[in-house]
Amino acid sequence: MNLTTAFSFRLIISAAFMAVLLSSCKMKKPLPSEHILSAAQVEADLKLFKNIIEAAHPSFDLYSNPEKFGLLADSLFPGAESITVREFHNRLSFMLNRLGCAHTGIYMSTAAYDSLQSKDYFFPYPVSWLDEKLLVNVKGYLIPEGAEIKTINGRPVAEIMAALATFECVEGKDRPIQQELSAANFGLEYFYQYGDEKAFSVVYVDTTGVRKQDLVSPVNLTELQRMEKEELYYYDRTEIPYDLSFYEDAGLAVMKVSSFAFNDGQQQDGFDHFCMNSFELLRAKPWINTLVIDLRQNKGGTLDEACLLFSYLAKEPFKEVKESYTRFRQIPFSEYLSE
Repeated sequence: MNLTTAFSFRLIISAAFMAVLLSSCKMKKPLPSEHILSAAQVEADLKLFKNIIEAAHPSFDLYSNPEKFGLLADSLFPGAESITVREFHNRLSFMLNRLGCAHTGIYMSTAAYDSLQSKDYFFPYPVSWLDEKLLVNVKGYLIPEGAEIKTINGRPVAEIMAALATFECVEGKDRPIQQELSAANFGLEYFYQYGDEKAFSVVYVDTTGVRKQDLVSPVNLTELQRMEKEELYYYDRTEIPYDLSFYEDAGLAVMKVSSFAFNDGQQQDGFDHFCMNSFELLRAKPWINTLVIDLRQNKGGTLDEACLLFSYLAKEPFKEVKESYTRFRQIPFSEYLSE
């Protein structure tokens, strides 16, 4: 093989390699969350979304109306544009947040969520929201447990938490619990809001009051969820959803109820007996003059169970429901319901 032939052969191999490389790049599909929706898809899906909410949401008129909802949609979708599934999800979340209903939410598809499990996109520490502070809630890593995070990649925590709060639909207008819920889902919601960030520059104040800055790498969602399950520094256990403790010297009793949702009759009976026994015990201890009912970990449940507890506190009879009504006799858009 002469030099000309050898050079030509190498050139052919190099060209073939580049062709394969370029072909593989073209074949690489984006994550489902980063899939681009055409302007026509966005317009059609937004119209369907608005129609379903306006026709089927039971308390749509409480905090909104078709005019307000339409103006909100116009401000978030000012013109025909192509956007990612993630951005579409974020804007719809913002709209739903204005309804003031904890029973209405929007979620990424299972395929989109599952595709994130192995991707190193997520803030690497579980956090908690306490006294308007975002605190690191895991021990043994570069940023110590209890450190107060001030900024992430230059964004002030107050700005971040205000943005993430729109992912948490809760009841009413005064909704400080949104930040607490966003802290519990911080890694995922931060990704939804800001996308894939290659590293996190974190300014924080440690528990001795020293201000520091460190650069930490993202982790995948599977690892973050493992940390949240196995390595939390502070975790208020809720496996048993109710408990009563006495602090005799202080004349204090603390009743902790972490849920009003019980899956079967046996659990409901258990809560009924817990309430009955607890208040009988309180009556037998007249020196206990203060009762604290701790609902901080309570994520809700049925009205019956909440009213059962309240019945032991009420000074006079009360009605669980003053009045009720229905907005429709047949479920609209039933073709979109899953089994």
